[in-house]
Amino acid sequence: MTSSPNPAGRPRQSQGQGSEVRQRLLDAARDQFARRPYAKVSTRELAAAAQSNIGMIRYYFGSKAGLFEAMFAELFHPLMRQFSEQLMGRDGVSIEGIIRAYYEVMGRHPDLPRLVQQVMSLGSDDQQRQILTRAMFQSDQMAALDRALARPGLLRPGVDPQLAKISLMGVLVFPFLIPQGIKQYNGIELTPPFLRRLARHQAAMLQHGLLAENAQ
Repeated sequence: MTSSPNPAGRPRQSQGQGSEVRQRLLDAARDQFARRPYAKVSTRELAAAAQSNIGMIRYYFGSKAGLFEAMFAELFHPLMRQFSEQLMGRDGVSIEGIIRAYYEVMGRHPDLPRLVQQVMSLGSDDQQRQILTRAMFQSDQMAALDRALARPGLLRPGVDPQLAKISLMGVLVFPFLIPQGIKQYNGIELTPPFLRRLARHQAAMLQHGLLAENAQ
């Protein structure tokens, strides 16, 4: 019995090898896009950084835009699931849990928040901005966060839920946007132990400033 021919465009490799190539492309995309503007990064450079070739980008992701979207999905979908768990916990919303989940992911990829900032400052018709908007802000978990913050009894009387959300977003993002020189001058290093301490501190600050006394 003869084996069937290899499908056109498909690499002759085991499933494990294919998964490894795909992950290398995702890792290369995260590194390249974090350091350089999207338009300046070519598929050839991405493939070379992943020790692969352009055909593998087309095969696994369809295009550079598809690789860009898959890169964010790999990072943000697990994070959004963790957010959902913290929002729907038995004891109510865990602000510290939300902060800790974000810090754990971003601590492993500290250049990503700056990339998000750069992409979101682009024009509304920019392709990568639309991709990132879908990945981050049009998810069920983000809608759940809005509902949780608007829930009666969670916030202190007079606290605007929209402003509370902005405060929470600032707490999440700002540590990763501090310029390197300022971090060095103040002895700040975003290590896992430091980020865990910071998560507790930030949660306590929000607890006393935003949350009702009987809220978690």
